[in-house]
Formats: sequence, C-alpha cells, structure tokens
Amino acid sequence: MTGRQSGFSLVEVTLALGIAAFCLLVVVALLPAGILSIRDSAEATASLSFSQAVLADLLATGASTNATNSARFQVSIPPAGTAAPATNTLFFSAGGVTNSAAAARYRMTVTLTPPTNSASRQGTLVHIRTTWPAAAAVTNAPGAIETFGVLDRNN
Repeated sequence: MTGRQSGFSLVEVTLALGIAAFCLLVVVALLPAGILSIRDSAEATASLSFSQAVLADLLATGASTNATNSARFQVSIPPAGTAAPATNTLFFSAGGVTNSAAAARYRMTVTLTPPTNSASRQGTLVHIRTTWPAAAAVTNAPGAIETFGVLDRNN
C-alpha cells in the first residue's frame, strides 16, 4: 500500500475549531445588544399605545359637549383665547393609568395650546411627550416618544 491516506491533519482541525470558536464568540457577544433592542422596542410600543389612547380620548371630546376635561383621562382642555397652554402630567403602569409616580413606568406630559383668538377657526394643538422610566427627570429620561395632534374645538 503505497500512497497517501486521505483525511484531515491536526493543523486543519485546529484551524477549523479556532474559526468556529471565534464565530460563536461573536454571536454570544451580540446577544446583550439584541436583548436591549427588543426591550427598547417593547417600551416604545407600549408608550406609543398610551399616547394614542390619550389622543383618541381628546379627539372624542368634541366641542359640542363644552367639556373642559376629557372623559377617560381627565386631561384639562383650555378654551380658545386662553393665553397660556395647559400642561397635564399622567402616569402609566403596565395596567394603565396610575396616580403614583412611584408605581408608574411611564410619565406622560400633555400640553394643549388653544388658538389665541376665540373667534378664529383654528385648532387646539396637542403635544404629548411620553418618557420612561417615570422616576427619571423628563429631560434626562433614557426613553422618550412624542406625538402631535390637533383638536377641532370649533362648533
């Protein structure tokens, strides 16, 4: 039997194991970044659904009702001709609205700016800024989304 035997040498096997270990190390190193991305996405989705619920509540409070507060979240709506915007702060947990900042996960600041002239047919501007965690200062919160809308409060 003369000839060369086929198979892998010890050097080839060592190189293959080294490449496989490097690839596995890269995948394991990316896991924390992927988990953080998923968590941030879930936080943004939840806060956006709370913002949409508040905006829908404000839109459902029509001008014909002469209501000064929204029905569900009791957000104060300033009448046209008011000089200063009205700012409301709401706190939300996973279960919905809560009264305590300590028990909340999200802090929502709702600012309504009515038209300055009560005779004009302009809309009331709505600016909703939701930050999380609720205990963090609004300006330094690691997560935040903003929603804008316009209320037609004209009869």
